[in-house]
Amino acid sequence: MSNGVRKYKLNKDLNALRQNTNSISEYYTQIKGIWEELDATCDLPRISDASEEVNNFLQVLAKQKEEQKPF
Repeated sequence: MSNGVRKYKLNKDLNALRQNTNSISEYYTQIKGIWEELDATCDLPRISDASEEVNNFLQVLAKQKEEQKPF
């Protein structure tokens, strides 16, 4: 399965996920598992030696990524 198809399916699964009769812990574990799978599909290259400007950008990007999570 291609990354694009996998990301689409994971996002669809995440949006469809409901707590229903699961405990908060079980529900959170399911959400966290999907988040981790989405993170694993990241296609960004690794940076070994980054300038201060690049480090600042990466920090802002990580913060925005966290803010996109529902909780």
